[in-house]
Amino acid sequence: MKHFEGFSHTEKEIEQIKICIVGTEVINGFVLDTNSRFFASRLYQIGYRVSEIRKIRDDPADVLRCWGEFSSDKKTLIINSGGLGPTDDDLTVDLAAKFTQDEIIFHDPTVSRIRHYLQSRYANDPEKQSERFLERILRQARTLKNAQIIRNPKGFAPGLWIKKIPFIALPGFPKEIEGMWDEVEQIIGDLNIPRYETHVFPVWGIPESELYDKITMPEGFIHGVHALYYGTKLFLQSEKPVADQPEIREQNGKYSGIKKNQTIADLDKQLKSTFPGLVTNNPFGEFMDYLMRNHLTITTAESCTGGYIANEITSIPGASRVFPGSLVVYHNLSKEKLLDVPPEILEKQGAVSEETAFYMNRGLKTRFPSDFRVAVTGIAGPDGGTKEKPVGTVFISIGFGDNIYVGRFLFPFGRDNFKKAVHSAVFQNLYLRFLYYTSDEEWLSSTSGAGFKKIPESFAP
Repeated sequence: MKHFEGFSHTEKEIEQIKICIVGTEVINGFVLDTNSRFFASRLYQIGYRVSEIRKIRDDPADVLRCWGEFSSDKKTLIINSGGLGPTDDDLTVDLAAKFTQDEIIFHDPTVSRIRHYLQSRYANDPEKQSERFLERILRQARTLKNAQIIRNPKGFAPGLWIKKIPFIALPGFPKEIEGMWDEVEQIIGDLNIPRYETHVFPVWGIPESELYDKITMPEGFIHGVHALYYGTKLFLQSEKPVADQPEIREQNGKYSGIKKNQTIADLDKQLKSTFPGLVTNNPFGEFMDYLMRNHLTITTAESCTGGYIANEITSIPGASRVFPGSLVVYHNLSKEKLLDVPPEILEKQGAVSEETAFYMNRGLKTRFPSDFRVAVTGIAGPDGGTKEKPVGTVFISIGFGDNIYVGRFLFPFGRDNFKKAVHSAVFQNLYLRFLYYTSDEEWLSSTSGAGFKKIPESFAP
C-alpha cells in the first residue's frame, strides 16, 4: 500500500467532503447505519454537500484503499466513522498511523478517565482490574502524535483531526458522535469548504404532489422533497456557493444556513399563505412546550397505536408534569371495562368508528381528568380492512373540557408508519387549534381541521 503523500494544503484547496463508514457489522446488516444519515443531514443543514458515502468492512486493505481513493486529489475532507473501540478489529488509529507515517501515542487525559472509571465501578472485580483487561480497554486512549484530539464527552475514545490529509476520525456509536459534533463543525468551518445557501420547509398534512401543484419553485436552487409520515419536507440548496453570491452575507464569519434572501423570503410567504398553520418545524414539540409553560395536562387512550403516542410523550424530559397517564385499550373488552364504551356501539358500529372514538374520549375524561384528551382507534393492517374501512383508516378524537371532536383519516403506510402518522396528525391538529388558530371555526375550516367535526355530548347509540 502506498503511503499518503502529505501536502501543505491551504484552506482554499478543500473542495468536497466524503464519508467512510467502517464496520463489518454494518455491512452484514446486524447494525443499522444511522451515522450516514446523521453526517449528511447535519452537513446539508449548514450548507455543505457530501460528495460520496462509502461503507466498508473492518478490513485493513479495504479501509486503506478507501482513504487512498478519497484523498487522491488532495482536495477532499474525509470523515471516518468506526474503528476506535477496544477490540482487535478496531484498527482506525493503527491504519491512520500507517497512512500518515505518524507515531501512535496515548492520550493521558483519556487514560486517566478510563483508570478512574475502572477503579470506581469495578473496585471489587479482580478481572476488571487485571493488566490484560486494562491493556485492552486502554486501546481507546490511543491517538497520533500529530493529530488534534476531538473530545468525546459520551464515551472514552477521542476523535482525531489530522489536518494534513485532511481527515476526521470519529467513533461508531451515534450518541458519541452527536456529543462530539459541535467541535467537528468548528473544525470543518475553518476549512473554507464551499457552502451553499440551504433551507428546509416542513409542510405538515400536505402530500408532495399537492405541494408541487400549488407552489412555484424559485430559480437558482436545487430542490427536492422528502415524504413525512403526515406531510412533506421541502428542501432547497443554492446552485452557486455562498461565496459566489455577494447578496448573501455571513454572520459572525460563519454562514448559518438559515438567513433568507429575498427569493427564499418570497417562497416562505407563499408557502405560509397557501398552507396556513402547516409550515412549522415541530408541532409535537411546540404543543408539549405549550403544555409545560401553561401547566396544562394531556392524557391518551390508544387502540391501534398500542401506546406509541404515550411513548413519544414520555420521551420528552419533564413529561411527567403534563402527562398523568394513558390507557392502551386494544381489545373491545378493555374499551368496555376501562372506558365505558357501550357494547352495542362496538357491536353495531365497530371498534373502528366515529362513535367508538367519541366514547373512548368521554370515558378518558372520567378516568384521567386532564385539560386535553386524545383517543385513537383504527386499522393498522395488513389485515382487517373492508371496502368501507380500508387498512389505514383511523378515527382520532380530541377532547378539551366538555368538547369532543372526531376526525377520520387514512394512513395506509404499514403498521410502523401508520402509528407515526397518527401521532403526527394528532399533534398537528392540537397545535393548529390551540397555538395557531383562535377559534373552533377557524380550525375546523382549515385544510387539516376540516376532517374533524364536533360531537355533541348528547351523542347516543
